Amino acid sequence: MSSVRAPLHQACVESGNLCSVCAYKINSNIIASWEVDVIKALYEISKNVKLNHRYESSAIAGSTLYVALEGPPVEELERELARRVKMRGVERVRVIYYRGGLEKLLEAILGQRVLAINRVYSSDGSSTLIVKVERRDPGAARLASLLLKTQVEVEAIEPRKPRVEGAKMRKHDIKRVLEKI
Repeated sequence: MSSVRAPLHQACVESGNLCSVCAYKINSNIIASWEVDVIKALYEISKNVKLNHRYESSAIAGSTLYVALEGPPVEELERELARRVKMRGVERVRVIYYRGGLEKLLEAILGQRVLAINRVYSSDGSSTLIVKVERRDPGAARLASLLLKTQVEVEAIEPRKPRVEGAKMRKHDIKRVLEKI
């Protein structure tokens, strides 16, 4: 059986009566109230289309709704979501597919290879993700912050240059090394 794994119970979302666990997630802003519509649409779509995905998050940037799903791409899912999710100001729906883990999600959002990820905690309990990539994209960094619901800073670093074939490598003289010891 195919299904969508989401942070809200399917019975709660479909009936509109939220249990205490689901209500807590919405009241404490772990999940925005408008995200319930997105999750409901995904549950409805999973009845007709084979979906075996995990819902990560969604964000609205400009007039576009971005939905992050862990799993393989599904044909026509964006169009079906756009048809089912009617929100004021949302004209397009984009689904970001990724295969497991924070690094793969960031690579899907940023559109490039992630070289390093560091999480920095502040004294007030909040955290910031510092992501090192080859080229900086401020728009993608804002989208990553919206989708991950935490501050994301992207730093561009120079990648290591590949070793040129035929270049001489410096070899240590074993006798000199042993004499120093």
